[in-house]
Amino acid sequence: MIRMEGIIGTGSFQLAVSIETAVRVLGIWGPSGSGKTTLLQTIAGLSPMRSGSLTLLGEALEAPGTRCPPHRRPIGLVFQDHRLFPHLSAKENLLFGYRRTPPEQRRVRPDRIIDLLQLAPFLHQPIRHCSGGEQKRIALGRTLLRSPSLLLLDEPCTGLDPHLKAATLAMLNAAVKALDLRMILVSHDRSELLALAEAVAEIRDGQARLLPSPSALLQTEHGTEPLMNYLPGTVVHQSPSGMASVQLDHGPVLHGIGHQVSPGQPAMVSLAAHDLLLFRDPPPANSARNSFPATLETIDNTPHAALITLQAGVPLRAEVTREAANELKLATGQTLHLLLKARSVHVYPARG
Repeated sequence: MIRMEGIIGTGSFQLAVSIETAVRVLGIWGPSGSGKTTLLQTIAGLSPMRSGSLTLLGEALEAPGTRCPPHRRPIGLVFQDHRLFPHLSAKENLLFGYRRTPPEQRRVRPDRIIDLLQLAPFLHQPIRHCSGGEQKRIALGRTLLRSPSLLLLDEPCTGLDPHLKAATLAMLNAAVKALDLRMILVSHDRSELLALAEAVAEIRDGQARLLPSPSALLQTEHGTEPLMNYLPGTVVHQSPSGMASVQLDHGPVLHGIGHQVSPGQPAMVSLAAHDLLLFRDPPPANSARNSFPATLETIDNTPHAALITLQAGVPLRAEVTREAANELKLATGQTLHLLLKARSVHVYPARG
């Protein structure tokens, strides 16, 4: 997808970049002020590289003596502050770029984006009357209607409540698959990158380089956000009491608290890593609604906890104390039994 080697930055700031990967979704991770947004803007062509080269989807965009201007790059950039026009309606904002795209370059119709992002309920409102989450979706839809080959996202879930964050992650996942997109997203939340990214580039000490795998994020310093699991699936049952059952994509059925969901509906399940309980032997059948086996893949020790990656048809991350990890005598390849209380599982509609 992308090969980028060189120096970027403006003024006294500079960042050495060495990234080459063919994955569909690339995450960018690093502390505030490290240059994550600068990297996105350079890929988009808004800032020139100081030196080096950039090749995207097989096309050389920057090289010594050559530079493709921003408007000729097959890229859509969604800014963190949306950049919407306050005097226009939501629909007028949505269609702003589409109407300026030559018909022969349009690869997606507005009705498809309206359905994919569930924009119809607020499409005719003034944009200033739309909530922050709705404005994010309009900004995303406007960019998708420019028919980019690569989507750049700067902190797409910042400021969203858990419901909207889960729904936004589900919509981004659906858009990548449905529209055959490539995506690069910046986030300060490891959970978001673990949910979407197939590879992650970390910015540290003035350098941007690929991590060995996304799970290597677990070895980085703790962020302020708790480590979460976001898992797509389909609602198979909704009880009158509000509890929902979800068949995870390629994973087990989980039972949890349903938030305005109904049977047959695509959903995103969220659960905190510290809520997964691990056992060497199967727990009693009546211990909790959710109990299933999983294979331990990796263990990453931090000063206060062990962060564990498990495979149960879907990848799961668990967080336990170092003492608990020692008592369990954990080892890679080991089969563990997972226990999860239903009240720790939250089921959200995948389209907000």
